[in-house]
Amino acid sequence: MTDLIRLPRRFFIDHSERDLPTPAIVKQTKAHVWIRKDDPDLEELHEDAEYYAYYGDDTIGLMMSARATCRAIEQAKKLQEGTWLMEQDKRAATLKQAINQ
Repeated sequence: MTDLIRLPRRFFIDHSERDLPTPAIVKQTKAHVWIRKDDPDLEELHEDAEYYAYYGDDTIGLMMSARATCRAIEQAKKLQEGTWLMEQDKRAATLKQAINQ
């Protein structure tokens, strides 16, 4: 389940009830949903969460859920980018060793 993102259920359900493009749920509990990192509708969800986190509804619970959604998505993106960079560093080190031999 390393290719999944755990999100708060409250904002996710609100987003989907407004008939906006919504990532498919892979797993869910009472408090969270898990979606795939590579879902094509992830960016739409992230943009909507950013808006609601700071400018949206006056409901504090929804705003906090939107902020948590943003943090979870941003964390997943950073980890994905970090993994890619680590792979590039390993390839560069292997190439450097091959050249020096």
